[in-house]
Amino acid sequence: MALAIVLHTPTPDEEIRTGIDVFDPQPTPPEVLGDPGAAVRRLAQAIVDVFNGQRPLHQLGAWVTPEVSDQLRLTMAGLGDRQPRRASAGRVAPGRLPRVVSTRITSPAVGVVEASAVISGAPRSRALALRLEGLDGRWRCTALRAV
Repeated sequence: MALAIVLHTPTPDEEIRTGIDVFDPQPTPPEVLGDPGAAVRRLAQAIVDVFNGQRPLHQLGAWVTPEVSDQLRLTMAGLGDRQPRRASAGRVAPGRLPRVVSTRITSPAVGVVEASAVISGAPRSRALALRLEGLDGRWRCTALRAV
């Protein structure tokens, strides 16, 4: 006995009605994504490290959307001469590097997390606001605002 397999390729009209393209980022159910709190803390610290010159921007590629990556790149370019240089291990005291000290998380929809992170470091504290969505099997930052 053979099983019949029917493959269906959506017509252009069906693609327009569903609004989903197989090449677009695909939503991922929350149960597959893991702890959003840990993802927010790691990503917020990685973003701080980029601004502090401790990490190259391209390392965030898998965790942020292309739009957020472009936003970060433009922000870094806008810093001009104030842009941090990569620090050597001997020049910066570890206690002086900015660190994520707290996060707050809400979930306005299934597979969506909106969070804030407080960054403490010399000479003052700052905040990040992030929106993470479950896309392509991981939490990805789809919006970012530094205050």
